[in-house]
Amino acid sequence: MNWQAHRSIHAHAEFIHAFIKTLGLTKPVITGCSIGGDITLDYAAHHWQDMMERAVLESLGRGVSADKREELRWQHRNAQVRAVGDLVAWAGHDVLAHLAEVQCPMLVVRGEDDFWVPRELADETAKALPKGEVTHLPGIGHYPMFEEPAVIASMTGDFCRKHGILPPTQ
Repeated sequence: MNWQAHRSIHAHAEFIHAFIKTLGLTKPVITGCSIGGDITLDYAAHHWQDMMERAVLESLGRGVSADKREELRWQHRNAQVRAVGDLVAWAGHDVLAHLAEVQCPMLVVRGEDDFWVPRELADETAKALPKGEVTHLPGIGHYPMFEEPAVIASMTGDFCRKHGILPPTQ
């Protein structure tokens, strides 16, 4: 065996990464202080992308095919910078107090397997809209339009016809 002592923070972080992979952990929680904090930061800097891709996959509905899962993971490669920006923007955005002014019909769609958007939030949003409706789709996660594009297209068409936005189907 050609074992050598680690001489860099990065080498320690790579050991942690290998250990996590060996254990088969998909959502590890890594903490540290002092040099352990540096190891944690190095791990995040070099392996956060993989964790972001895994988080995206975990937010899909249970029935999404392996091909679609791989497609979504591919779409989110190198997305860590955008994801952080998205989360910061999302955390500071609240228009709930203004929704009573919205006069057009609106359909709030949420997948029942979506752990990012709680059911109560979708219901509260639809209730705040004068012409709001909500639907929760079983077996679908955070990306309904990706997971079931035909279902969403049909639902959108039906909603638009119901509210006179599209002519009735012949």
